Amino acid sequence: MSAAVAVTSGTAEIPSEPVRFGPGGPAAWLRSWGGVTPTDNLRRLHDRLRSGVALVSQLEDRLRERGDHQGKLEAFDRVTEYLRDVVAPHLRAELAALYPEAKLIAGIDIRLVRRLIDNCKELAAQVDRALRDGERAHAGTCDRASCRRHITTLVRLLRRHLLSVEEELLPYLDGQLAETDMYRLYKRIEEAGFAEELAARAGAGAGAGAGTGAGAGAGAGAGAGAGAGAG
Repeated sequence: MSAAVAVTSGTAEIPSEPVRFGPGGPAAWLRSWGGVTPTDNLRRLHDRLRSGVALVSQLEDRLRERGDHQGKLEAFDRVTEYLRDVVAPHLRAELAALYPEAKLIAGIDIRLVRRLIDNCKELAAQVDRALRDGERAHAGTCDRASCRRHITTLVRLLRRHLLSVEEELLPYLDGQLAETDMYRLYKRIEEAGFAEELAARAGAGAGAGAGTGAGAGAGAGAGAGAGAGAG
Protein backbone atom coordinates (compact mmCIF):
# COMPACT_ATOMS: atom_id res chain seq x y z
CA MET A 1 0.00 0.00 0.00
CA SER A 2 1.45 3.31 -0.98
CA ALA A 3 0.73 6.43 0.97
CA ALA A 4 2.01 9.98 0.89
CA VAL A 5 4.67 10.43 3.53
CA ALA A 6 5.11 13.84 5.16
CA VAL A 7 8.45 15.17 6.31
CA THR A 8 8.14 17.44 9.32
CA SER A 9 10.13 20.62 9.74
CA GLY A 10 9.37 22.41 12.98
CA THR A 11 5.60 22.60 13.16
CA ALA A 12 5.03 22.49 9.39
CA GLU A 13 4.54 19.37 7.30
CA ILE A 14 6.14 19.32 3.87
CA PRO A 15 4.41 16.88 1.50
CA SER A 16 6.68 14.39 -0.24
CA GLU A 17 4.43 14.15 -3.31
CA PRO A 18 4.84 16.63 -6.19
CA VAL A 19 3.62 20.11 -5.33
CA ARG A 20 0.80 21.52 -7.42
CA PHE A 21 1.21 25.26 -7.44
CA GLY A 22 -1.90 27.37 -6.96
CA PRO A 23 -2.50 31.01 -7.94
CA GLY A 24 0.76 32.93 -8.00
CA GLY A 25 2.83 29.93 -9.07
CA PRO A 26 6.01 28.69 -7.37
CA ALA A 27 7.00 32.14 -6.11
CA ALA A 28 3.81 32.48 -4.07
CA TRP A 29 4.29 28.92 -2.74
CA LEU A 30 7.87 29.67 -1.73
CA ARG A 31 6.80 32.78 0.14
CA SER A 32 4.08 30.85 1.95
CA TRP A 33 6.86 28.63 3.38
CA GLY A 34 9.07 31.59 4.25
CA GLY A 35 11.35 30.99 1.27
CA VAL A 36 13.16 33.64 -0.78
CA THR A 37 12.17 34.03 -4.42
CA PRO A 38 14.52 35.25 -7.17
CA THR A 39 12.76 38.63 -7.42
CA ASP A 40 12.94 39.40 -3.68
CA ASN A 41 16.20 41.28 -4.21
CA LEU A 42 14.51 43.37 -6.89
CA ARG A 43 11.64 44.08 -4.50
CA ARG A 44 14.14 45.29 -1.92
CA LEU A 45 15.39 47.88 -4.40
CA HIS A 46 11.90 49.37 -4.20
CA ASP A 47 12.06 49.66 -0.42
CA ARG A 48 13.99 52.95 -0.54
CA LEU A 49 11.58 54.27 -3.13
CA ARG A 50 8.61 53.35 -0.96
CA SER A 51 10.17 54.78 2.20
CA GLY A 52 9.97 58.34 0.87
CA VAL A 53 6.40 58.37 -0.42
CA ALA A 54 5.27 59.51 3.04
CA LEU A 55 7.54 62.58 2.74
CA VAL A 56 5.80 63.58 -0.48
CA SER A 57 2.37 63.01 1.08
CA GLN A 58 3.38 65.23 4.02
CA LEU A 59 4.36 68.01 1.62
CA GLU A 60 1.01 67.58 -0.13
CA ASP A 61 -0.74 68.12 3.23
CA ARG A 62 1.48 71.11 4.05
CA LEU A 63 0.58 72.83 0.81
CA ARG A 64 -3.11 72.65 1.77
CA GLU A 65 -2.42 74.68 4.90
CA ARG A 66 -2.03 78.43 5.19
CA GLY A 67 0.97 80.09 6.76
CA ASP A 68 4.18 78.45 8.05
CA HIS A 69 6.14 79.37 4.94
CA GLN A 70 9.41 78.14 6.48
CA GLY A 71 7.86 74.77 7.31
CA LYS A 72 6.75 74.38 3.70
CA LEU A 73 10.25 75.19 2.44
CA GLU A 74 11.77 72.60 4.77
CA ALA A 75 9.24 70.01 3.57
CA PHE A 76 10.11 70.88 -0.04
CA ASP A 77 13.80 70.44 0.75
CA ARG A 78 13.22 66.94 2.16
CA VAL A 79 11.19 65.97 -0.89
CA THR A 80 13.77 67.48 -3.25
CA GLU A 81 16.55 65.42 -1.66
CA TYR A 82 14.44 62.25 -1.91
CA LEU A 83 13.50 62.86 -5.55
CA ARG A 84 17.01 63.85 -6.61
CA ASP A 85 18.98 61.22 -4.69
CA VAL A 86 16.58 58.25 -4.69
CA VAL A 87 13.72 58.44 -7.18
CA ALA A 88 15.46 59.93 -10.22
CA PRO A 89 18.45 57.53 -10.11
CA HIS A 90 16.14 54.58 -9.53
CA LEU A 91 14.00 55.42 -12.56
CA ARG A 92 17.03 55.91 -14.78
CA ALA A 93 18.43 52.56 -13.64
CA GLU A 94 15.15 50.79 -14.45
CA LEU A 95 14.99 52.39 -17.88
CA ALA A 96 18.60 51.45 -18.57
CA ALA A 97 18.63 47.89 -17.17
CA LEU A 98 15.25 46.42 -16.19
CA TYR A 99 12.99 47.11 -19.16
CA PRO A 100 15.52 46.36 -21.93
CA GLU A 101 16.09 42.95 -20.30
CA ALA A 102 12.36 42.37 -19.84
CA LYS A 103 11.76 42.97 -23.55
CA LEU A 104 14.04 40.05 -24.40
CA ILE A 105 12.23 37.44 -22.29
CA ALA A 106 10.49 34.91 -24.50
CA GLY A 107 6.71 35.08 -24.28
CA ILE A 108 6.51 38.31 -22.32
CA ASP A 109 3.60 40.63 -23.11
CA ILE A 110 5.46 43.45 -24.84
CA ARG A 111 2.45 45.71 -24.26
CA LEU A 112 3.02 45.37 -20.52
CA VAL A 113 6.67 46.36 -20.86
CA ARG A 114 5.81 49.34 -23.04
CA ARG A 115 3.16 50.49 -20.58
CA LEU A 116 5.62 50.24 -17.69
CA ILE A 117 8.20 52.22 -19.67
CA ASP A 118 5.61 54.91 -20.44
CA ASN A 119 4.60 55.00 -16.76
CA CYS A 120 8.23 55.32 -15.74
CA LYS A 121 8.83 58.22 -18.12
CA GLU A 122 5.63 59.93 -17.00
CA LEU A 123 6.81 59.68 -13.39
CA ALA A 124 10.22 61.01 -14.46
CA ALA A 125 8.61 64.08 -16.01
CA GLN A 126 6.61 64.67 -12.83
CA VAL A 127 9.77 64.37 -10.73
CA ASP A 128 11.38 67.11 -12.85
CA ARG A 129 8.26 69.25 -12.44
CA ALA A 130 8.33 68.87 -8.65
CA LEU A 131 12.06 69.72 -8.52
CA ARG A 132 11.39 72.94 -10.43
CA ASP A 133 8.55 73.73 -8.02
CA GLY A 134 10.99 73.38 -5.14
CA GLU A 135 13.25 75.99 -6.73
CA ARG A 136 10.30 78.32 -7.29
CA ALA A 137 9.19 77.88 -3.69
CA HIS A 138 12.56 79.14 -2.46
CA ALA A 139 12.41 82.02 -4.93
CA GLY A 140 8.91 82.93 -3.78
CA THR A 141 7.45 82.43 -7.27
CA CYS A 142 5.68 79.09 -6.80
CA ASP A 143 1.90 79.11 -7.19
CA ARG A 144 0.61 77.11 -4.23
CA ALA A 145 -2.37 75.58 -6.05
CA SER A 146 -0.18 74.52 -8.99
CA CYS A 147 2.49 73.06 -6.69
CA ARG A 148 -0.10 71.14 -4.71
CA ARG A 149 -1.58 69.72 -7.91
CA HIS A 150 1.87 68.62 -9.09
CA ILE A 151 2.66 66.95 -5.75
CA THR A 152 -0.73 65.19 -5.66
CA THR A 153 -0.03 63.78 -9.12
CA LEU A 154 3.49 62.78 -8.05
CA VAL A 155 2.14 60.75 -5.11
CA ARG A 156 -0.30 58.97 -7.41
CA LEU A 157 2.38 58.15 -9.99
CA LEU A 158 4.83 56.93 -7.36
CA ARG A 159 2.24 54.53 -5.96
CA ARG A 160 1.25 53.37 -9.43
CA HIS A 161 4.89 52.66 -10.28
CA LEU A 162 5.46 50.60 -7.14
CA LEU A 163 2.26 48.63 -7.63
CA SER A 164 2.61 47.94 -11.35
CA VAL A 165 6.23 46.76 -11.20
CA GLU A 166 5.76 44.63 -8.08
CA GLU A 167 2.34 43.17 -8.92
CA GLU A 168 2.61 42.80 -12.70
CA LEU A 169 6.21 42.52 -13.89
CA LEU A 170 8.04 40.84 -11.01
CA PRO A 171 5.61 37.90 -10.65
CA TYR A 172 6.11 37.22 -14.35
CA LEU A 173 9.89 37.30 -13.95
CA ASP A 174 9.60 34.93 -10.99
CA GLY A 175 8.08 32.32 -13.25
CA GLN A 176 10.28 32.86 -16.31
CA LEU A 177 13.87 33.60 -15.25
CA ALA A 178 16.34 31.27 -13.60
CA GLU A 179 17.68 32.42 -10.25
CA THR A 180 21.12 33.14 -11.74
CA ASP A 181 19.60 35.31 -14.47
CA MET A 182 17.47 37.14 -11.91
CA TYR A 183 20.49 37.83 -9.71
CA ARG A 184 22.43 39.13 -12.72
CA LEU A 185 19.53 41.47 -13.54
CA TYR A 186 19.35 42.61 -9.91
CA LYS A 187 23.08 43.42 -9.87
CA ARG A 188 22.80 45.36 -13.14
CA ILE A 189 19.98 47.50 -11.75
CA GLU A 190 21.74 47.96 -8.40
CA GLU A 191 25.00 49.04 -10.06
CA ALA A 192 23.21 51.35 -12.50
CA GLY A 193 21.25 52.90 -9.62
CA PHE A 194 24.40 53.45 -7.56
CA ALA A 195 26.14 55.14 -10.49
CA GLU A 196 23.10 57.36 -11.07
CA GLU A 197 22.95 58.31 -7.38
CA LEU A 198 26.61 59.37 -7.43
CA ALA A 199 26.01 61.43 -10.57
CA ALA A 200 22.94 63.09 -9.03
CA ARG A 201 24.79 64.03 -5.85
CA ALA A 202 27.74 65.36 -7.83
CA GLY A 203 25.35 67.46 -9.90
CA ALA A 204 23.66 68.78 -6.77
CA GLY A 205 27.04 69.73 -5.34
CA ALA A 206 27.76 71.72 -8.47
CA GLY A 207 24.51 73.61 -8.15
CA ALA A 208 22.68 71.58 -10.78
CA GLY A 209 20.37 69.53 -8.56
CA ALA A 210 17.15 70.71 -10.19
CA GLY A 211 18.29 69.44 -13.57
CA THR A 212 18.86 65.87 -12.48
CA GLY A 213 15.33 64.56 -12.97
CA ALA A 214 14.92 60.97 -14.10
CA GLY A 215 14.17 61.86 -17.69
CA ALA A 216 17.61 63.42 -18.18
CA GLY A 217 19.51 60.29 -19.05
CA ALA A 218 16.82 58.10 -20.60
CA GLY A 219 14.40 59.73 -22.95
CA ALA A 220 13.65 63.01 -21.23
CA GLY A 221 11.84 64.32 -24.27
CA ALA A 222 9.63 61.28 -24.44
CA GLY A 223 9.07 61.44 -20.69
CA ALA A 224 7.99 65.07 -20.87
CA GLY A 225 5.56 64.26 -23.62
CA ALA A 226 4.09 61.35 -21.71
CA GLY A 227 3.73 63.41 -18.53
CA ALA A 228 2.44 66.62 -20.07
CA GLY A 229 -1.09 65.99 -18.91
CA ALA A 230 -0.12 64.61 -15.52
CA GLY A 231 -0.18 67.93 -13.70
